[in-house]
Amino acid sequence: MKSNTIPVNTLSISNKSFAAELIMTPLSELTYWEVGTAKDNYLTENGELKYDVIPVFDKGRIIILITQRGYQTINQEWFITSDTPIPDLVNLFIDKKKPAFLVVQYNDIIGLVTPADLNKLCSRVYIYSLIGSVELMLTRLIHNVITLPDFNILELLSTERSNEILTLVNKLQSQNVDIDLVQLLYLSDLLTIVEKTPVLRKKLGFLSRKTTEKELSGINDLRNKTMHLVQPILSKMPDDLKTLHKRLKRIQTLLLKGEDQ
Repeated sequence: MKSNTIPVNTLSISNKSFAAELIMTPLSELTYWEVGTAKDNYLTENGELKYDVIPVFDKGRIIILITQRGYQTINQEWFITSDTPIPDLVNLFIDKKKPAFLVVQYNDIIGLVTPADLNKLCSRVYIYSLIGSVELMLTRLIHNVITLPDFNILELLSTERSNEILTLVNKLQSQNVDIDLVQLLYLSDLLTIVEKTPVLRKKLGFLSRKTTEKELSGINDLRNKTMHLVQPILSKMPDDLKTLHKRLKRIQTLLLKGEDQ
């Protein structure tokens, strides 16, 4: 059976530095319904729940959760620890199919985390740190493996993109800036070079160009979404969550393949 779990990253990024506690909504800031009070504020005119999940409080304690599927009795499947790494959290949302988790620290509930919290800055920093590691790894791999002169590498890119880079190189050289051409490549350029270069594909364990394109697809799109802070990474559920999960898996797998190169 194929596992849905994102492989553990063995590079320099520490998953433990990016945990559920950093993106959750603290207990004191939760939107909730207190037993005995009106709950009209949380319902639409049609009587449907406005939110994916609403905790129900009774005397300061969460007793149940209200979701789009109705009332949910709280059991262990709704709890995660505050130090749950973000990639593990993504796995849990996929595997458990829960709209939220209650975050626990020292046996106390301290907050609630939903897939929407993956749009927050800390989550973006984690994702971009992974993507940054991909850029560094691919740059190193291209330097170590490709024996073509720099300007021949540009032939692997579109004419428009190649001309942009050459213009920038000439500008920098005119300013007496000694720059490595590969350092001017975008992530999309690096991915294109890998896809079009058999020796690089082989180094990363890809059997064909078609397989390479499939395994690298979406990584640059995720990079762009992560960097544009006004653009949510997740907006359509559950499709965007599934897409994020697949892309993180691809990134982690790529990093693991590149470790030994």
